[in-house]
Amino acid sequence: MIAFTEAVTSGHAQSVVRARQLWRRARIEHRGILRGLRAPAVRYIRTEADLLAALAAAYEKAGAPPLRTLQQRAGKAGTAPLLALNTAARIIKRTHLPTSVKPFEAFLTGCGIGQRDRGPWLEAWARVRARSVDTLPPSRALLSPVPALLVGPSPLDAQELQSIEQVLRGLHHADRQHLLYVLRGRASAASPSKVG
Repeated sequence: MIAFTEAVTSGHAQSVVRARQLWRRARIEHRGILRGLRAPAVRYIRTEADLLAALAAAYEKAGAPPLRTLQQRAGKAGTAPLLALNTAARIIKRTHLPTSVKPFEAFLTGCGIGQRDRGPWLEAWARVRARSVDTLPPSRALLSPVPALLVGPSPLDAQELQSIEQVLRGLHHADRQHLLYVLRGRASAASPSKVG
């Protein structure tokens, strides 16, 4: 459709932009999903469900492009795409948020949300992530690596251990693994070696 518009109008930029707008509106109307999402305005996002609904709405407002198109629009870091197809699918289906801010921003880019408009989105991301650390249910809690790191009697009480575990749960998986690796190395270096 865009190629046709470019050919008919000799590539007149305003005509192409207008054709894209009309195509996007028609696609939104045809799919009929946007109306049912009931996504809050970005500044009112407080929960993961709110943020996922708002992201799904952003995707629908972008014309619900195919995932590969969304991935291409999101850009690349070297040769690797910034947005994995499975991550995009989980966001669109509203099942999971990305685990770090990079794919979150890549999704926004893919939906046509530029740097200038990202501030409120990043604030919403931070609110939701901070809240999810505070309200993580015990069934999803990290199996406690902290007691295993301690050598000898624990200098920390139960409340301090719980606070450390809460911080660990809030970290991105790769960051958490790196921190645990470093801490385990220090704990084993601090423990007296047995001579046999």
